[in-house]
Amino acid sequence: MLEYSPSLRTLILRGAGYNLARRLIETGEIKDIDDLPKVFLNQKIGLLDIIDESFNRMKVNIYECMSCYKAPLIGRTLCDFEAGLIQGVMEKLIGKNITRELYCWGLGNSFCGFEVIFE
Repeated sequence: MLEYSPSLRTLILRGAGYNLARRLIETGEIKDIDDLPKVFLNQKIGLLDIIDESFNRMKVNIYECMSCYKAPLIGRTLCDFEAGLIQGVMEKLIGKNITRELYCWGLGNSFCGFEVIFE
């Protein structure tokens, strides 16, 4: 996927994650936010931890992320699939949001960190 243009790669992977989120909710595998860590573990996406929640913001960390675990420092985030999945689940359960990745192995971090801002 790294050979595609970054914007095309982002669209494809975010869309795939978002579509998976919709399917997981429709099938009942995710009924509320507390189901998200279990689904990430069972699907071998990574170890998800919701580290902060407030009325309009949430912070989520993923350890051993399938998209970037132990990837070299390349100066950019790599986890568009996971961002789309988180965004889709939060949209269906809570409402419209902006999900962005702030920390990633690709940036030299040892985990992936996402911020979800609800509109």
